[in-house]
Amino acid sequence: MANLEKLLQLSALVLSLVNGIALLYQFARDRPILKAEPIHPDLYQWWFHLPPIAADGTPAKRYGFLVYVGVSNRGLRKVSLTSWRLIIKTKRGRQVELIANSIPEPKFSFSLADGSIYTKVLQVLGTAGEFGKGSTDIDPGCSIAGVAYYTAEFRPDDHDDIVPSNERIAATLAITGVYGRRARTPIVFHKTDLAWVKAAVSGIEVIR
Repeated sequence: MANLEKLLQLSALVLSLVNGIALLYQFARDRPILKAEPIHPDLYQWWFHLPPIAADGTPAKRYGFLVYVGVSNRGLRKVSLTSWRLIIKTKRGRQVELIANSIPEPKFSFSLADGSIYTKVLQVLGTAGEFGKGSTDIDPGCSIAGVAYYTAEFRPDDHDDIVPSNERIAATLAITGVYGRRARTPIVFHKTDLAWVKAAVSGIEVIR
């Protein structure tokens, strides 16, 4: 009888281990797989100078960054994004991690070859607006797209700055999902005028 009881206990232990391994395999098989890519990288990724005054009124070199990105889920489980941060390297070799700011939906106007004006409204990633719900939930086999806005500033006593190359700034966009899965994509920002951006997003120069 004692041997039978031990055998039953061992069988229960083995069964628990098998079930655990099966659940772990299923979780790994069905996990979300994120992929992030800039949308029209030669057209929609911009950087621009902001007024050189920090929030406390002291002088600072300030930059704004607008990125239009698509994020897809190639896994078998629905996922929600928890963060989308921009990583920029300074001239001193520091990696600065920027958190996205909430902005109204940008409305950009483009002049077409026939002289007409085309206006495109872009949804903002994670922020509800007039045209988008701002959801960051991604079903399996689906994708979302949106704009994210970042700002960076450097005080004179920092002795640091961002150094554009041919009026371009290279950065990395880091996306994180609720299950901890991550995706990174390089972004190359092209310089544009603040006045043009303000026409699309009123008051963007004071958003922090």
